[in-house]
Amino acid sequence: MENDETKTNDSTNYEAEWYFQKEEAVFQDSRGNNISFDKIEVGQMVSTWSATPSAQSYPSSAKLSKLVINEESKNPINQMDEKKAIQHAINFLKSKHDDGIIIKSANGQKDYWQIKATDYDNEEESILQINAQTGEVKEV
Repeated sequence: MENDETKTNDSTNYEAEWYFQKEEAVFQDSRGNNISFDKIEVGQMVSTWSATPSAQSYPSSAKLSKLVINEESKNPINQMDEKKAIQHAINFLKSKHDDGIIIKSANGQKDYWQIKATDYDNEEESILQINAQTGEVKEV
């Protein structure tokens, strides 16, 4: 998550913040209903809050107080949601990036999702197109 504390002009770093779960942290779906932590899926976009200041590290870190799952974005033509497109991208990239995968952006186009990703060390950027009907992934 990016905030004023995590913005950076250093092109070798991506904007990120690590959260450590507090025992009393609240998890909610997009309608405000409380959910359990295990209902959060890889690829979902979330909003986060912390009652503690962010640590001055890279990436910065804080104790998570609240996490809300954002409303899903869907491709307007074929109805593949953003979460599913990101999951396809991560599965495709797992063999290429041993250090971890950072999803930088996801944009729905007419009939595909375009996903920009990098590895943990920000050394190799990938641009992928995910077919919104079939889930086929190709690098561009």
